[in-house]
Amino acid sequence: SVEKFSLGEHEYTFRAETNIDFLFWDIRSVIESKYRNHQLWSACAKEKVNGKDKDCTQTIWTDNAYQITKNKAKSVSKELILYSVVMLYHHEPQQLSRIFAERHTKYCTIKEVTPHCYELTAPNGDKNYYSYENGICKEMQTCIMMKTIKFVLVKR
Repeated sequence: SVEKFSLGEHEYTFRAETNIDFLFWDIRSVIESKYRNHQLWSACAKEKVNGKDKDCTQTIWTDNAYQITKNKAKSVSKELILYSVVMLYHHEPQQLSRIFAERHTKYCTIKEVTPHCYELTAPNGDKNYYSYENGICKEMQTCIMMKTIKFVLVKR
């Protein structure tokens, strides 16, 4: 599920939760990012595989820099983050060439491969594809363990 919550004027929380069960794999991931005045304020990404913690990242804006923690390793970045992966489900990334990946705590490249269809390349080389209709993601395609998985927008 993907959701966007308004917390007030120019404050939003984006949340994406994924549950994948197939063969011997049970993958659960949650990404939650908070934006204030169009800037990432905080982000947290957690992933579990077969009930065991695999990845845990946190990015927090404080003292004019991001304090980044990935699996207990710490770093600092002063580059403002204005667009991140969890936003891809709600806003078409027109005219962007890179976006911040909460899970990787690094920037990914993104390019439009056909009208309203984008290829996102993660720092590890993995590729995801996002298709848009009226500025909203209608389909996301990824490859996990050599299996292609599609997430399709279902309107409630």
